[in-house]
Amino acid sequence: MAVGFVGKEGLTLYVIAAVLATLLIYGLITDSTNVWVFYTSLGDEYFYVAVFLILYIFIDAEFAYSTLSLVLFSVATNAVIKQIAAVERPPKEFWRIEAEGYSWPSRHAMTSATLWSYIALKFKNMALRLVGLISVLGISYSRVALGVHWLNDVVWGVIFGVLISLIFYLIQKFLGEGLSITYLFLAITAVMSLIAGFNYGDIQALKVLGITAALTNASILKPKFRSLNTSTLSAKLTASLTALATSGAVAVFIKLEHPIAIIGKYYLITTLLTATPVVVIHLFKHSFKN
Repeated sequence: MAVGFVGKEGLTLYVIAAVLATLLIYGLITDSTNVWVFYTSLGDEYFYVAVFLILYIFIDAEFAYSTLSLVLFSVATNAVIKQIAAVERPPKEFWRIEAEGYSWPSRHAMTSATLWSYIALKFKNMALRLVGLISVLGISYSRVALGVHWLNDVVWGVIFGVLISLIFYLIQKFLGEGLSITYLFLAITAVMSLIAGFNYGDIQALKVLGITAALTNASILKPKFRSLNTSTLSAKLTASLTALATSGAVAVFIKLEHPIAIIGKYYLITTLLTATPVVVIHLFKHSFKN
C-alpha cells in the first residue's frame, strides 16, 4: 500500500515535524526532563493504541492489523533478547524516571524504529518520514538522557527495529499483504511471549500475549473493514471515542497482577478496541437507514 499526503494533510505533517524537531533541539540544549519524558511517552503503549486506532478507523483496517502485529513481534523479540543478554541498566542514581527489567536493547528505541521504518516503507511521503525519523531519534535519545539506558542500548534497539520492519516488508512484498502473513507473525509472537512471560516473568510479554490472542479476530471482522473505513467522519469519531472509553475503563478499573489475569485483561482491551468501532459504525448506518 502506497499512500501519499497532499495539501492540508501534508502541511500538517510538516508542522508536526517542525514542532518535534524544535522540541528535540530545545531538549538537547537545556537537557529538560519534561522534554525527554514527553519523547519517552511517544514510545509508550498508549501512543501505540492511538496510532492503531487512527490507522484502523481512518486509514486502512487491514494495514492497522499488520502494523500492530509487527510492533507486537518487535516487543516480544525485545523481551526474549533482553532476558538472554541480561544486561543491567545504568546505576539508579542516574535515573530521572522509574524503569524495570534489563537494559539491552532498548524496547522504546526498538519498537519505535519498527513502527516508523515500516510506515516509511509503506507511505511514500517525505513529511511523514520526517515525523518518523525525528520521533525515533527523540524517543531513543530520551532513554539515555533520562538515565535508564546506555547509548549502546538504543543504537542496537534502532538497528533491530529497522531490520524487523524491513524483513516484514520484504516478506509482504514477495508473498502478498494478506492476513496470512499477519497471522504468521502473530503465531511467532505468541510463542516468544509465552517464553518471556512465563519463563522469565516479563510483564510486557504477558500483555503482548493477550493482545496477540485478541488480534486473531481479524478474519471475523474483515468483512466489515470496508464499511468501517468508508463511513462518515462523525461515525468514525464516535467509534473512536467509544472504543477508547470502553477499553480505557477496563484498563483503569481492572487491577490484577496474576499472569493469566494480565493476559485476559489485554485480550479484553484489544477486543474492545477492534470490535467496538465495527459495532458503532453498524449502528450508525442502521439508524440512518431507518
